[in-house]
Amino acid sequence: MIPDDIKRTITDFADKMMDSGKQIGAQAQLQVQLKKLQVEHARRIHELGKHTYDWYRTGTMIVSGPVPHDVSTICSELDSVKNQITQTEREIEEAKTQAVPPTTPPVNATQTTPNAIAPAPPSPNSNATQNLNNQNPQP
Repeated sequence: MIPDDIKRTITDFADKMMDSGKQIGAQAQLQVQLKKLQVEHARRIHELGKHTYDWYRTGTMIVSGPVPHDVSTICSELDSVKNQITQTEREIEEAKTQAVPPTTPPVNATQTTPNAIAPAPPSPNSNATQNLNNQNPQP
């Protein structure tokens, strides 16, 4: 039979892991949404460049005056996508800050650290000692 305090600890841990999983899933969905928006933004930039190049080649590019309607429409769509990207990036940052921090041991828990063991000095008959003696002969 499992004691109640252990059952409670296991249940609490499982609940925290489920919450963490949900938050990670939400973050992943936001990351996917961000990538889709970035692709859409790149597509619109490409479209704008293509139109601009076509106007240049056909000689229909207006040097001064109002912005042509099709350019204005594409730029407006670019602004909209860029705003959505910024909003999604904010949501991702908010989701990261709301993530459950990793569990830490209780304050009164004792932490054990392994004692460092110093290497033993070389024995007088070891190769290292003999090499050292050969390099520095004693008078």
